[in-house]
Amino acid sequence: MPGPNDKTRRWMRAAAIPAALAVSALIVWQASYSAFSGTTDSPGNQWSTGSVSLQNDTTGSYATTGTLMFNPGAVAPGDSGSWCVNVKNNGTTAGTAGNPIKFFAPLPANLSTNTLAQNLTLTVTESTTALTGGAAGSCTGFTALGTPTYNGLISALPATYTAATAPAGTGLLAAGATRGYKLTWTLPSSAPNTLQNQSLTGVDFAWSLQVGS
Repeated sequence: MPGPNDKTRRWMRAAAIPAALAVSALIVWQASYSAFSGTTDSPGNQWSTGSVSLQNDTTGSYATTGTLMFNPGAVAPGDSGSWCVNVKNNGTTAGTAGNPIKFFAPLPANLSTNTLAQNLTLTVTESTTALTGGAAGSCTGFTALGTPTYNGLISALPATYTAATAPAGTGLLAAGATRGYKLTWTLPSSAPNTLQNQSLTGVDFAWSLQVGS
C-alpha cells in the first residue's frame, strides 16, 4: 500500500516537469538574445524641391511677364525687323537635354489660320552669350549659336510646350544663367497682293522650362 512518501514523490515529479520546461525556455530565450550583433544607420535624411522660374528683359528689367517685341505698321513686301531678348533662369532647376527650354506661341488660338501669319516668316536664333537686349531689344554682341531654334511661318509655330519638339537652341540653361535670342520677322517680297490691309494681333511668344512633364 502506497505511503505518504510515495505521494510526495509523485507530486514532486509532476511539479518538476513544468519547472524544467520553464527553465529550458528561459535558457533558449537568453541564448537568442546573447548573440554578437552590430548596427549601422544613416540618420537625418531629408528632401527639398527645386523651383522653375524663367524671366525675360523686354521691359528693361527681368520679369516673368514682359512686353511686346514687335508692333510695326504699314508693313510692305520685303520688310523685316529684329529684336534681341535675354531669357534668364531665375529658378534652381536647370534646363538639360532631358528637360530643355522650348520656344512656342500659345496665343492667339487662330494663329494657324490667320492670312498674314501664313505669309510672315520668323527666325529665332540663340546667341552664344547674353545680349544687351532690354527695352530697346538691342542685338549688340549677338553671335549665332548653331542653327535657328525656329525658322518658318508664324502660322506654323507650335502652340504648346509639348508640341515644340525642338528645344530653344541648345535647351541648356543653368540655374541663374541667361541666354540671348534674336527674333527676326520677314514679309517676303513675293507676298501676294491680297495681303493688303491684313492684320495679325495678340501673338504671344513664350519660352518655357518644364521639369518632370
